[in-house]
Amino acid sequence: GSKKPLDWCPRTWYKHCWPPGFGDSLAFVGWARPHQGGIPQTAELCARYHALLLAGERSLPTDIADLTKQEADAEETQYVLSPSLTSLVDWPSYAHSLVRMIGCEPKTPWFVLSPATWLKYWLYPLWPCWFRLRGPGAKPDTFDAVMDRFPVYGAKIISDPVTLFIVGPWAIAQKFLINSLAFPITWGLPGAKRLFALFGKSKVNVLHGNRLRLSDLFNWST
Repeated sequence: GSKKPLDWCPRTWYKHCWPPGFGDSLAFVGWARPHQGGIPQTAELCARYHALLLAGERSLPTDIADLTKQEADAEETQYVLSPSLTSLVDWPSYAHSLVRMIGCEPKTPWFVLSPATWLKYWLYPLWPCWFRLRGPGAKPDTFDAVMDRFPVYGAKIISDPVTLFIVGPWAIAQKFLINSLAFPITWGLPGAKRLFALFGKSKVNVLHGNRLRLSDLFNWST
């Protein structure tokens, strides 16, 4: 059948990739530009999900147009000072959204099993290799090869007192305390109206269609 004209603004595409009305026949990979990090990491996640679409292992949501509009409104609220940068996304929020769709969301490492991996999980950047530990396209050996190049012991993360005693504990506490304290307030509220957006805190549960889940309270392995 006929398809509606394509709007070239990436915010009108689901996850900056799939224009509503075209199904899995059209995808734009590389139009999600993180304000931290690079385009290849967002493109990789889009490509992985699209491969699952073509393989018939995933399906785009039936209300894709409504979801896209909701996510675009949240982005416009968040990036109000940069209205022309319509390809802009928040990497942690965007990544969590896509990995939930793919089914490759990493589990929190257990400290008793691997203290080094536990520290890297909480304090290192959100590298794409974290999304190769499980689910479709899992490559745990690749994850190990990357992480072995960045040891904890002897690195600045341990030797720098500011990082070890201030930045590190705050990063962990923020995940626990902010999620826990804000949970009753933010539960069920849409997009950028959430407490996170008001205080400029974690945007993981504000942008790109993410919703705070019960399992996110302490980010335990499930």
